[in-house]
Parts: sequence; C-alpha cells; structure tokens
Amino acid sequence: MRTSRTITIFAVTATAGTALVLGPRIASGEGVFGGDSPVLASVGAVPSVRPTVELSNPAAEYQVRNGMNGLVLELPGDDTAIESGVAVQQWHNLHATDQRWRIESTGDGDYVTFTNVRSEKVLTVKDDSVTNGAALIQVEPKPGDDTQEWGLEDAGDGQVWIVNRATGKAVDVPDDDTNRRDGTVIQQWRLQDYAKDQRWVLVPVAVP
Repeated sequence: MRTSRTITIFAVTATAGTALVLGPRIASGEGVFGGDSPVLASVGAVPSVRPTVELSNPAAEYQVRNGMNGLVLELPGDDTAIESGVAVQQWHNLHATDQRWRIESTGDGDYVTFTNVRSEKVLTVKDDSVTNGAALIQVEPKPGDDTQEWGLEDAGDGQVWIVNRATGKAVDVPDDDTNRRDGTVIQQWRLQDYAKDQRWVLVPVAVP
C-alpha cells in the first residue's frame, strides 16, 4: 500500500561521464536548484520509508551501472537487438548506443521509464510476471502500463534501487553478489537491502 508522508529527498547533480552524486535536501516549491526549475519540486506518496530519487535533467542519457560488478545494462548483439521481447543483459562498458538509456518521468512524480537509446523500447518484466527471477526485457512503450514503470529509491553512496511499480521487486543480477559475467540476463527479485547486486549507479553519458 502506498501511503503519503513528508520525506527528505535527494538533489542530483548530472555531469557527463560522472556518477550521480546524491545529497540530502528538503524539496521546496521552487525546486532545489532555485528559480522555476521543476527538479524535486514536490513530495509525493512513496512505497516505503526510503526516499525516492528524482533526476535533475530529463533530457540526459544514462548508463545503468551495477554497484557490485561495474557492468552496465544493455541489449545483446552489436547495437542490433531492437525488437520487442529481447532480454536485457549486463556487459562491460563499450560506450555503445544500446548501453544508454533515457530515464523519463511518468508524470505522477514517483515513477520513471527506462527507454533504450538504440531501440527506443522500454524496460519491463517478461510476461508481467510477479515472481522472483523473472527476466527483464524491452518492449514497445505503453503509457499507463505499471510494469513499464520504475521507482528510484535511495540506496546510499550515490546508488539507487530500481523497483518495479507493478511487482514491487527490484532490478537484480542473479547469483547472490557473485556474478561478474558478461551476457547474464538481468532479473527482478524481492528487494534485499543487503544485496550489493541490487544497487545501481545512474551515470550520465550525454547531457544536453
């Protein structure tokens, strides 16, 4: 159940090639950057006591880098896997187009979508499954589909948990903090605060 409460949320700095830096701020009507900036300008309902994280530049492109092994989310092949249903995997950083994602607000303040820059398809859970171990895939965007929407929750040290709106489960690397293999398909799993491989760093790679 989602319950409303006032929370401290986090300001985000975004510089190309530099990991996001999170620092505690209280949101105000003007946004934490002042002026008319909409960044962190409101506090909404959150699914847990953890603060939600919002991004400072919705036009930026990001690598989604695992906090445990340093590998990034990508599509298989050499920028060729653009069809729906393709499983999302981890790979070492090649600075490839299919390793870049746009992270865009759904408009309700709490959730975002992850759109692959190469394929223009979004991250979701295969077959809308709610089970642990279900693979993450890319599909055509479908506004209003909760399984395509993700919450960003502060995990400390500049890292976030990425939690699916429909399933409540987190983006996870299989094998209990031991998997450093290129090509491993990324899955969802119940959120485990102690799991290092459920923590992700959003690294801006193109900031207009």
